[in-house]
Amino acid sequence: GACDTAVYCPIRDVWAGGEDRARAIAIHEQVAAQLLEHQCDFDFVDDDLLSPENFGNGCLLAGAASYATIIVQKSAWLTESALKCLAGFVQKGGCLIAAGGLPAADGGRITLAQLTETKIAADASEIKLGKGKILVGEIDGINQSLEPLIKINPPQPGLRVCKRVCANARIYFLANSEDRDVAGVFTFPENAP
Repeated sequence: GACDTAVYCPIRDVWAGGEDRARAIAIHEQVAAQLLEHQCDFDFVDDDLLSPENFGNGCLLAGAASYATIIVQKSAWLTESALKCLAGFVQKGGCLIAAGGLPAADGGRITLAQLTETKIAADASEIKLGKGKILVGEIDGINQSLEPLIKINPPQPGLRVCKRVCANARIYFLANSEDRDVAGVFTFPENAP
């Protein structure tokens, strides 16, 4: 693997129905689109993975995968346990990117500020918590906190990229999702020929 970014799928917000459902789906799709259009690799994670046994050393662990960054959208329906795990993840050195605002639990009644006993300004864009940080920002530009897998000049938002690391190789998969040819200078962050 090479992917160290996880995007939380807010299934409980979807199950809540109404405006929470519509907002959760729209924001989730916008976050994924932003990352894909800027060649940032990510894996989806859900509530089943946000449990204490899956966190260690400032990372979310899933089998052989290890995520140092988790993107969570503004959400009202995380479980209190999942929200505590995210707080602990940050306190131990992880980076939580809060897309569109901070997540909460129990319909918005339990906040990160309450769980961590931390005063958080309403307009805070970076919150230091223990060894880690929470970056709060708008969905447009969420990719700016991440390093793209490759750099392309001029930008090509229709090009999708993922990377896998093997014992003796790094493999990049590129897919053109446009109905036109893509041209530009592609820069891979590799030292080997």
